Amino acid sequence: MSEKNSGSALGRLGALLEAGEVDKAVRQFETIATRGTLRGHRLERIEAAFREAGQLDRFVDAVARLDMVPGTLSELGGMLRAARDAGRLDAELARIGTGRADGIALDYVDKLSAHEAKFGGDIAAILAEVKYRGITEPFAIDRLFGNAALLAPRIRVDRPAFDYLFDRRRDRAMDRAAWDAEVRFTAALVQIIYDANFSIDDLCKPVDLAPCADTFAALCGAGGAVLVTCHTGMIEVLAAFVSRDIPDVLFVGRGVEGADRIAVSEQIDFLFPVLKALMQRKNVFIGIDGLKGSNRSSVSILGKPFSLANGAAMLAFEARKPVYWCTMGRTASGFVPRLVRGPDRLKGETFADYRDRLHAFHVSVLEDIFAGHPRDIFLFGRWLKAFGDTAAAD
Repeated sequence: MSEKNSGSALGRLGALLEAGEVDKAVRQFETIATRGTLRGHRLERIEAAFREAGQLDRFVDAVARLDMVPGTLSELGGMLRAARDAGRLDAELARIGTGRADGIALDYVDKLSAHEAKFGGDIAAILAEVKYRGITEPFAIDRLFGNAALLAPRIRVDRPAFDYLFDRRRDRAMDRAAWDAEVRFTAALVQIIYDANFSIDDLCKPVDLAPCADTFAALCGAGGAVLVTCHTGMIEVLAAFVSRDIPDVLFVGRGVEGADRIAVSEQIDFLFPVLKALMQRKNVFIGIDGLKGSNRSSVSILGKPFSLANGAAMLAFEARKPVYWCTMGRTASGFVPRLVRGPDRLKGETFADYRDRLHAFHVSVLEDIFAGHPRDIFLFGRWLKAFGDTAAAD
């Protein structure tokens, strides 16, 4: 059943607009707002309903009359876009004011590029100024960690996934405030990195290779290896490091600008040129948690069901090349590659047995990350959903 026909408050508002009962729709909007439940996507849907009905100016009028203050940067963007399209952007900026805008929170994932795509460049420029106001040179790489410390307190981490992971932390002595602070700091680093669009060399400046120097040397001397990663943590820093410091790398899927890469396909034959590259002693960088492809295995990670792609296992099995787990952790002031040698194919071992052993290794490393120190936790969409899905097995 559609929301317009569901009998909900938003559904009644949409029905009133469809029927041309604009005044009643405005009153319905005001009723919803005064209940204190008007946030995020609900506000977006109301704005979209007024826009579709050709009554955007009435929406902007109501927002101003209610003196609504945005709670997040996304909400501010939505309000400003509506005001701009109604020809009243300056008035809306004056109404909200600098002081109240400075108190706006940041969503856990809050990239300026996403705001630009959604709201337009003019609104994104305002959001950038609000986001980084008071931070000197926000995109200077030598200020990265200091700037993240300034940005972090404004980032919201009120998501079910974090409740779930906190309850499964291995350091039981760490309280929630300290745990959340580390998660916020890592999120702040990720947001600045995405917003700044640093060069590869800049991203590699804070990377300390010393703790894993021996494993790194073994990897580089292996004559071709499968570097396995997942979309968590400092993935942008990791990709820059792999591109610059590991020789002869082929990225499978998304890579850095200028790197050799091959697109992931639903058809398994996309792996044939990757296998050829391995046989030519090149290194392959591949994720196991992407969404494309049906050749996957079901696993349990900290009690939640998940599926991992089998591509890395197929490549390592057929090419008889070593596997290295490859992610990027952080310290208080820099980044440290996490390189862990995975299991080799045994003599006479079937693919199914090797695949299962390799995935058991992947699960072990992933659980070490997600139940370990929160400084290494950054969850992209699929992981947020997996750990936040209360219907999934616990």
